[in-house]
Amino acid sequence: MLLHTGLRDKNGELIKIGDKVKLILEDGEERIFDVRLKTVQRIVKSHPDFDEEFAKVSITGVVFSWEGYDLFPCVDGDGVPDNEKMEIVKSVDVKGQIRIFQLDEYSWYAAHSIMEFLNWYHENVDSIEIPEDIAGITMIEPEDGSMWSNINITQEDIDKLGDYDEHCGGGIGDLKRMSDGEIYKMQTFADVLGDEDIKEPYEIASTEW
Repeated sequence: MLLHTGLRDKNGELIKIGDKVKLILEDGEERIFDVRLKTVQRIVKSHPDFDEEFAKVSITGVVFSWEGYDLFPCVDGDGVPDNEKMEIVKSVDVKGQIRIFQLDEYSWYAAHSIMEFLNWYHENVDSIEIPEDIAGITMIEPEDGSMWSNINITQEDIDKLGDYDEHCGGGIGDLKRMSDGEIYKMQTFADVLGDEDIKEPYEIASTEW
């Protein structure tokens, strides 16, 4: 199930399906909305080329539910959508919802969804314009992939490595000392991510030291 909507509240926090958000209206009234993914029916104005002026359509998307109403975020005269005026007041647990994406053999990226990753990658790393680019993406569950990291290094790890440069058995828990003296341990992506959520995708691992 899609958890992250791609929308952010007024504090820049990602709004997720299942969250509760607060909106303060111009008259001071406070409304609490449930964030849901639903299919709703609407009457919309048709394209000028169509025979009928209005049409009944079904729209599947993120809605903000309040007292029986399923509302899409409206945009005010300044171009600001409602969600950017809202504030998350109750957030669902997203632990374990981060995925790892790989486009080549050099880098791995952490993101909540493939669309979030693609948009961020296109804006910050390189353009993604042809189907072959998307077809080459590999998605990895954080528990199923591993990487070298210098976090979570314990005194037991330091003692185990001792004066050696490597202590390797070919799997999770292997240790090695880099040229600058820093100790790295082979860990799952999940161990490196821990319990913290992320605000935007980032490169979590690379073969370029």
